[in-house]
Amino acid sequence: MPNVEAPVLANFEKALCQIVKQCEKEVNEKKFGPGGKPDKAWCNSTNSATGKKNYLEIGDEKSQCCEKKVNERKAKSQTEFSKTVAAEKSVPVPGGGWCRPDVMVGTPPACDAVYDFKSSCPLTPASKPGWPVYGNAPGQRTPPNPHYDGKTQAEIYADSCGAKPKLIHPNSETCNT
Repeated sequence: MPNVEAPVLANFEKALCQIVKQCEKEVNEKKFGPGGKPDKAWCNSTNSATGKKNYLEIGDEKSQCCEKKVNERKAKSQTEFSKTVAAEKSVPVPGGGWCRPDVMVGTPPACDAVYDFKSSCPLTPASKPGWPVYGNAPGQRTPPNPHYDGKTQAEIYADSCGAKPKLIHPNSETCNT
C-alpha cells in the first residue's frame, strides 16, 4: 500500500514530464542551436571522437540533465514528500547485482513509485518509448544476475523496488494524460 497519496504522485509525474521536455529542448538547442534538433542520419551516425553512436551520447546528456533538474527541485523543496525522492540511487536486485532507477519515491523493496526517463533520437510525434531487454547479445544491457537474462528493465525495477515503473518520455502515456 503506497504511503503517498495519488494526487501527490500525479503532480510529481507532471513535474517529471516537464523536466523531460525541458531537457529535450535544452540539450537539442545546445547541440543544434535555437529550435534545432537532430535528424535520423545524425542520430544513427557515430561520433568519431568517442566511437559511440550519437543517439547514445545525446540520450546520456538528456538523462544527466533530467537527473540534475530532479535534484535541483528536490533541494529547493521543503515538503515531506521531497525527502522520499531519490534520483539515480543504486538498489540491490533480488538474486544479486544492482539497478539504478532514474527516480524513486520511497524506499525499496516497497517504493511508492519508480520512474525512468527515456529519449528518442530523433523525437517525432510517432516516437514511442520502450523498456530495454537485458541479455548477453551485442547491444543489450548486461543483466544484474542470470535470473534477469531476457527480462526487461521494468521487470528488474519492479522486483527491486516493489512498484510498477513508469516511463517518462515526451510521448509516454504518463506524460500525455
